[in-house]
Amino acid sequence: MRISALILLFSLLSNLSYTYAQESKPKVSVSDELEDLELYSDIVVIQKKFFEKTSRWELSLSGLTSLNNKFFTSVGLKATLGYHLSERWAVEGQAWYLAQLDRDFTKDLEDEYQISTSDIVTPQGYLGLNLVWTPIYGKLSLQEKSVNPFELFFTLGAGMILTDDSQKAPAINMSFGQIHPISKNTTIRWEVGGNIFQAKGKGSLQGSQQNEKTISEIFYVSVGASFFFPEIKR
Repeated sequence: MRISALILLFSLLSNLSYTYAQESKPKVSVSDELEDLELYSDIVVIQKKFFEKTSRWELSLSGLTSLNNKFFTSVGLKATLGYHLSERWAVEGQAWYLAQLDRDFTKDLEDEYQISTSDIVTPQGYLGLNLVWTPIYGKLSLQEKSVNPFELFFTLGAGMILTDDSQKAPAINMSFGQIHPISKNTTIRWEVGGNIFQAKGKGSLQGSQQNEKTISEIFYVSVGASFFFPEIKR
């Protein structure tokens, strides 16, 4: 009996202490809770990756210019057609064409000093095959108003350079760039790359010999758009 009475007394004291704690606890209004949430207003939930490339084709069209030609201004077009084996790996065929425009410096050499630059071997076109690796996916915030995804890719490949004197020289191609999706099927694409090739000299420059092969390079930048298919409509 004594044990039962002690258990009953302990139960009554526990209920009384819980009731007192609930009544003495200050009530929190809805407005107070909203004010607490404002402390976390700078936290942004970044959405998941929405751009899919696996088992899709990519057609890219870009404007192209050379970065290392001292005598000519080179402008042209570049096109690539690739197939994405996964989100990280793809293979693509690449082709570009450049037109050479004389700079003022080049014209002054010919007009004032009778120095011709027509003997310099310059690349006019390229056709090759590349392996594409996309190891980095990220997002950029512009003025804290929008979150914009991007992907950084690297390419390595080989092909043939067509020179201004109709030579076809073997070449190695390397580049890196980014794509910035603007929809599920379209991206902005920029790329910085270069080609290393070996071609014969033209032979009329002082100190050069006919048929002597020299290693040359061209560095370029291209900006354009990529279109992916089949289209994703969802």
